[in-house]
Amino acid sequence: MARRVKSFQALHQCFNVTHCIAAGWIRIHVKELILFFSIRLLKRFHAIFGLTTGNPYNV
Repeated sequence: MARRVKSFQALHQCFNVTHCIAAGWIRIHVKELILFFSIRLLKRFHAIFGLTTGNPYNV
């Protein structure tokens, strides 16, 4: 019985690490997607109303 408990504890720790890595990866990529789409919407908004940012390097 003790062997099963130790095996489960090792598996549980591995699952926790994997879950933390996956959660971090998802959090980073969700932030990237939100930033990407907000920049696209902002550029589209500027294009619709003819606004400029004043940055000569902005294409």
